[in-house]
Amino acid sequence: MRYQLSLDSCTKACSVALTPLLDGGKGFAWFEILERGHAEIIAHQAQLLMQDAGIKAQDIAQIAVTIGPGTFTGARIALAFARMFAAARDIPIIAVNSLEAIAFNAVNNLSLSRNDIVYTAIDARRGQVYFASYDGTGAEIFAPEAIEISSATEMIKSDSLILGTGRELLIEAIEDFQELHKLNPNMHFPQAKIFGDRVKNRVAETAPVSPLYLRAADAKLPASHPITFTQ
Repeated sequence: MRYQLSLDSCTKACSVALTPLLDGGKGFAWFEILERGHAEIIAHQAQLLMQDAGIKAQDIAQIAVTIGPGTFTGARIALAFARMFAAARDIPIIAVNSLEAIAFNAVNNLSLSRNDIVYTAIDARRGQVYFASYDGTGAEIFAPEAIEISSATEMIKSDSLILGTGRELLIEAIEDFQELHKLNPNMHFPQAKIFGDRVKNRVAETAPVSPLYLRAADAKLPASHPITFTQ
């Protein structure tokens, strides 16, 4: 049995999954919400899952990984491991944006029709959210952007489905918002098990995969100053 290794670290959640490439195979997954330590744990959890599945690195045929948006560092952690693993094994990478991955939670767990709209938002700080929307099958409607909260709420109907860490920011700004579904808290984060299964037949990237940054990093390097010496 050949597997896809699926990885995410874009938010404070971290997840790893082994997705069988043939229908009927058994999958393995790990998901946890962490305050820190994503870089230290993701490779270890991948190794543990391979042990649980009884497979070795050569049984991994491809990798699916979220590339952002998310935290500036988090968007790089899973991707860095994915690129290293893929280069060592000469296998392809499937890139998944984290807002799409979150939308897949709704597609997978809720009874949606194609006409339903899933809005996904990640808190981008500074009065903005990373925002996108998808139909009930997961097809993209509004491509990911970093936009003002007020601009995002103008696109959302009062009885819509909103997922992601920026959800509460949007709901607070929408008058008479009504929730249509009962949502598990974990649905607001990418989950490798879910998005891995959704994209396993997607065409892999042909160019090097880079993080999806919709906005420059908040941290700025200090301006350089000439060094003077006094005696």
